[in-house]
Amino acid sequence: MKKIAILDCAILEGSKLSGYGSVGLVVTKWLKPFLPDVSFDTIPIAKNCLFPRVEDFDGFIVPGSEKSIYDNLPWIIELRSFLKNIKKSKKPLFGICFGHQLMADTFGGMSGKSDMGYKVGVGRFSMKNNDFNAYIAHQDQVLKVPKEASVVGSADYCKNAIIEYNFPAFSCQFHPEYNHDFVSRIVAELEQETLNVDEVTRATESLEENKVQDHLFAQQAAIFFKTAFGD
Repeated sequence: MKKIAILDCAILEGSKLSGYGSVGLVVTKWLKPFLPDVSFDTIPIAKNCLFPRVEDFDGFIVPGSEKSIYDNLPWIIELRSFLKNIKKSKKPLFGICFGHQLMADTFGGMSGKSDMGYKVGVGRFSMKNNDFNAYIAHQDQVLKVPKEASVVGSADYCKNAIIEYNFPAFSCQFHPEYNHDFVSRIVAELEQETLNVDEVTRATESLEENKVQDHLFAQQAAIFFKTAFGD
């Protein structure tokens, strides 16, 4: 059985999201139905857990985080080195939001705070002539795409939203693993300290007015891993 490590970069305890357990669990519930013969292990690296050995897993997922890639915490610095080792191993790597940004920044591009401001709620994206809604929660973006990568999806406010690499790596800015309740709780969590009244209103209206497909992008992610595994 193939093994995928989810390098969990978030800490949900003490927040309105604590009932979800961990982002690793959220990612597993999203993708496992499409990769039933693959085992998923969550490694809570944001809690200073020891990093796994690259050779012990067949693939890797780096999901979102409350932190920014430029916070330069010890675990983020170590994660950059770990991503380079994954690249050397030629094992598949999939990134979401924080993971998307960190991958681009580590592999020769640049990510940072966007002048578009904090975006949370539902956004409209396009990939290969296919338009779809997706959940979003970020203020940072990929600002410069690595030379070894190409953009295959975008949004009006985020031109580098989906990136493919010329080695087994793939990433997206939006959150395919989230659901309506999860994002609603993020809005409530950010309402007091991060979002202003207008941003809260826009986020709430976008959630009320737009539907997001269940298990969004899970099939694409599963095909990416299966192809890399040679299945």
